[in-house]
Amino acid sequence: MREVVKEIAPAKKPRKKRNIILGVCFGLFIAYACFTLISQQIQINRKQSELAELEDKIVIQEVKNGEVEDVYKSDDKKSEEYIKKIAREELGYAEPDERVFINIAGE
Repeated sequence: MREVVKEIAPAKKPRKKRNIILGVCFGLFIAYACFTLISQQIQINRKQSELAELEDKIVIQEVKNGEVEDVYKSDDKKSEEYIKKIAREELGYAEPDERVFINIAGE
């Protein structure tokens, strides 16, 4: 008598389930990568606008520094008045024995 050997075919369900899990994981990874890239692009744009503002402020300050340097180097009466004006308005200085009144009402 001959023995009949039957081979059992491997079940295909675990492989299908595995493919679904891999697909979901891959989809989640793609979604995470897209979210990260978008948020980084937003941060880059904010930093670039901050940089542009700071560069504008630097240019303005360099112009002011140039004006002050020109006035400081000249010896005429007009430059002396300009220095006094800047000292009073921007630095809050006053002449000796002079009273300065500040309006705290904001009007």
